[in-house]
Amino acid sequence: MEPDHIHSLSSSLQNSLSLPPTIMNIPDDILEANHALWEHTIIITLVNGDGLNPNHVMKCVRQAWRLQQRLDIIPYARNRFVCRFERLTDMERIIADQPWIIIGRLLLIQSFSADMEVHLVTFNTIPLWLGFRGLQLEHLNSAVVSLIASAARNVLNVLPQGVIPRTAEGYRARVEVLVSNPLIQAITVNTHHHAIVNNVSGLVILL
Repeated sequence: MEPDHIHSLSSSLQNSLSLPPTIMNIPDDILEANHALWEHTIIITLVNGDGLNPNHVMKCVRQAWRLQQRLDIIPYARNRFVCRFERLTDMERIIADQPWIIIGRLLLIQSFSADMEVHLVTFNTIPLWLGFRGLQLEHLNSAVVSLIASAARNVLNVLPQGVIPRTAEGYRARVEVLVSNPLIQAITVNTHHHAIVNNVSGLVILL
């Protein structure tokens, strides 16, 4: 093909693909109605999941969550998926049951809405349930357990509250930890013997 013909073809394609000078205005009532549909929404990503096939990721997420009601998953950016739930209770369960492992990778979840920019969402933390081994009798209190669990970072909840645990699992603490930092697995705490504070007590292990 002659150079002039190539230039002419390129110019024609460029002109045909250029954006029109006017803006298409979608009616506000339609935009508002569609905006309201994205209330029960979260955004998810997989740790080290940038190279995964998004269709495979979405399929595995659906299989892991096993929802009975409708779930819409939108691959909005690389390794970022916006998930819309038909029922608020389903979304609350998925958030409460963290952490999730999908395709052998840790799934990170953040709240999301139609007003947010996908690329500005940060996935820095994840909530985990911690168990305890090595607690002494004077440690068997939800407030004390909360103090011990704070060594792992931000404590969200301690169970049970106000009573001694009735099961062999003992106390459990919901803690929000940094994804980028190693999980603290043990901490030395003080005990109290014969009215003397002992600062070299046994080890409390966070499981």
